[in-house]
Amino acid sequence: MIALFAALSAFAQDPVELPEDATPPADPVPAPAPAPAAPVPKGPVTQAQIQTAVDTWYGKPVPAAAVCVGRPKVPAAVTTEVVAVGVTKKNAGCRLVGFMVGGLPVTTPEGLAAAVSLADLDAPTRLTTARDWVHDV
Repeated sequence: MIALFAALSAFAQDPVELPEDATPPADPVPAPAPAPAAPVPKGPVTQAQIQTAVDTWYGKPVPAAAVCVGRPKVPAAVTTEVVAVGVTKKNAGCRLVGFMVGGLPVTTPEGLAAAVSLADLDAPTRLTTARDWVHDV
């Protein structure tokens, strides 16, 4: 038990300080290059893509009859196809679970960011786009 406390107190002590002009050694292995972005499917979103996304979000197969979709009117700054995807709940109707943006599944909180880069817009357009997304989508 005393050895354990001695080891813990050794870790708790301040580390040996490096001189101010010391530079950390370079990493011997360069960082891997980032993976290329997944290709965006061309054409309209298919029911099969939607079903695959819903099954993935739920972690189990969802009956096709329970999947509901909407193609909302998107703000002008959004230039890609956006499909709202939901699942019908008993006594509650269709509940939004995510989006298909440009053919790729996106969770609900990430929908707007996946549809348009707000950083690339000027302030009034950014405000209008966010407001229209919340109101219409």
